[in-house]
Amino acid sequence: MTGCPNGCARPYNSDIGLVGKTAGKYTIFLGGRLLGNRLNFLYKDLVPETDVVAELVAVFKQFKSEREASESFGDFCHRKGVAALLDWNED
Repeated sequence: MTGCPNGCARPYNSDIGLVGKTAGKYTIFLGGRLLGNRLNFLYKDLVPETDVVAELVAVFKQFKSEREASESFGDFCHRKGVAALLDWNED
């Protein structure tokens, strides 16, 4: 988690990245890899800080039910893609 978009805390290559966008709102990034060979993708923008946990819990539930054996969270998000993650979250 970082409050700055410059990336010094490396939020763009982790499984989950939270970047402060404006007061009380965050951008959620998913699907990176700490090895640095895959950046994460923008999942949702301008998420109120009070909704961040609920947004992530919805994705964690999908991960729990649909992951492949030994699949990391970042690999799962990368495989599913933002459209599938958002579709599942809408249901």
